Amino acid sequence: MHSESHQMKVRIPVMLATMGEDQLSTEAQAQRMMAGLEQYDRVLLDFRGVAEIGPHFADHVFRRFTASHPGVHIDYANTTPNVETVIQASMR
Repeated sequence: MHSESHQMKVRIPVMLATMGEDQLSTEAQAQRMMAGLEQYDRVLLDFRGVAEIGPHFADHVFRRFTASHPGVHIDYANTTPNVETVIQASMR
């Protein structure tokens, strides 16, 4: 008998985090979106429909959250060039 480890994965449509606001720019918005995601091994953030994010939002998601939860791997997809630039800057 052998044990299998199952990774817990989740896909998050980032556009839902806007909650009617024009853009995702604050740390508070990022905190709300990331709440509870520490229970997963892998998180896929789908940026489809999100034209821009602010540096405080990206910093919380891609630097602070990952530093606080090193066991959680964050992937992302469907970024615009603007979103990609802000994400990359937050990871430097």
